Amino acid sequence: MLSYFQGFHDIVQVFLLVLGADDAPASVSHLSLLRIRDFMLPSLSASLAHLRLLPSILQAEDANLCHHLSQTQPFFALAATICLYAHDIEEYGDIARLFDFLLAHGAVVSLYFFAVIVLSRREELFDIPADEPEMLHSVLSKLPKPLDLEALISDT
Repeated sequence: MLSYFQGFHDIVQVFLLVLGADDAPASVSHLSLLRIRDFMLPSLSASLAHLRLLPSILQAEDANLCHHLSQTQPFFALAATICLYAHDIEEYGDIARLFDFLLAHGAVVSLYFFAVIVLSRREELFDIPADEPEMLHSVLSKLPKPLDLEALISDT
């Protein structure tokens, strides 16, 4: 049985805006069963397993940054990745473009996209001491503004 999660309505809203009321329900159903099912389970354990991939992705790309963030659990990526960024990106064209990108690739691309966002903030993150994981978490849990969407997509 699938359950509602905070942010699911943001995903549905994007589908309604892009596809319309007649076509969105079937697409949302398909997405729910085949793409975001792990986020809709009664427990967060599957969602957290996804997040635990993030340090490995960061380690492969930038070991120093990964070490700097090592006292911070990757829970900062939860909200953005489970709702496919629909809660954070407000411009219709931007979220439609990002959904095109995310849905054209495997489900894990949402996490790789978040890793690219983290990597793009390298200098900002190194300005925050590693022994302040709460501050790092706070910064990482918010998407940077402005968000250079095309550059991030290109780097993913």
